[in-house]
Amino acid sequence: MKARQTITDGGFGPDEVVFLTETLEFVWAEVAREGYPRMGDPAADRIRIALLIMAAAQGGIKGSASEFRTDIKRKFLESVKPDV
Repeated sequence: MKARQTITDGGFGPDEVVFLTETLEFVWAEVAREGYPRMGDPAADRIRIALLIMAAAQGGIKGSASEFRTDIKRKFLESVKPDV
């Protein structure tokens, strides 16, 4: 719930909030389904995804919704990848 609120409080318009929260839920479902490396707290990971979404959306969303979601997922997975 905090992740959704983070996006809602991010200064985006209503339509953007809907898209960005849908992106949050889509990316979260994808990484959960694929069994991403569970290294931390799920609530913190959802907030991490929300922050990545907000940072990417600051300059406007470029490309398709699918491309945006794929980019966010990639950035999240890179951010939780253990150092080798």
